[in-house]
Amino acid sequence: MPAPYEFFVIIEQSTRTKGQLEKKRFVQYLPLDQAVSKELETSFTSMCNNFITKSLIKVNFDGRYTPSGGERFAIPKFSMNPNIVKAAKSPLTTPILDLSNQSYPLIKAIIATQVIQEGNSSKLRIIFQEFRTGSIIRRGRALFHRNDTFQTSDQSGLAISDKIDAVFENGELNFRSYYTANRFVDLTPYFKEATKLEIRDMLDGDNLVSDDLETLLENADAVISRKFGIIKQTQILDKVTPEQIQK
Repeated sequence: MPAPYEFFVIIEQSTRTKGQLEKKRFVQYLPLDQAVSKELETSFTSMCNNFITKSLIKVNFDGRYTPSGGERFAIPKFSMNPNIVKAAKSPLTTPILDLSNQSYPLIKAIIATQVIQEGNSSKLRIIFQEFRTGSIIRRGRALFHRNDTFQTSDQSGLAISDKIDAVFENGELNFRSYYTANRFVDLTPYFKEATKLEIRDMLDGDNLVSDDLETLLENADAVISRKFGIIKQTQILDKVTPEQIQK
């Protein structure tokens, strides 16, 4: 008999310390009644199977490449967020999602986790579905059809999509879009760091300006070099203008 799924959400919280904005991701548990849990299990299993079968060819992740319709990115030995792994293995110790407050949390993804026993060992499967703010059903802001009329509700809820965006299994992360997957798991460590020469070349272009290039290069540590590497490999400045990024 297949192992049951547990469902969670990934929450992002932002704090500002000494002028620096820091974002952290947390996991919260979705307690479901038995009927809803079974329905979502069936739905997520089907979506996972479709995700794998419709993207048969695995391509090692490269930020410069966009997968075609029959391809998906793969990162072997992916370092999964330990908070997600801990929640999957100990769901009842995970804080429960609460939508009763006036301010709604910033939910980045809904996840379904499954711990599959194989003899004396186990493997972890995590299915990710991107979640947008507009998918929160806010109290009194949605219309539901009952008894031939539309009514509002004094309860909040979540709208579930009909597709998934990433699957983690056997230590490997599979996904189709960097921009989507990076909203709920950190992919930045898997980008090659830009060299100082590459950073200089980028800052000599029309879209980036540095007040003091030499000081920037002198202080460009691994984190800064990786961020420039992301800009270079995704070619984002060739796709959008600085004005679009600012907005």
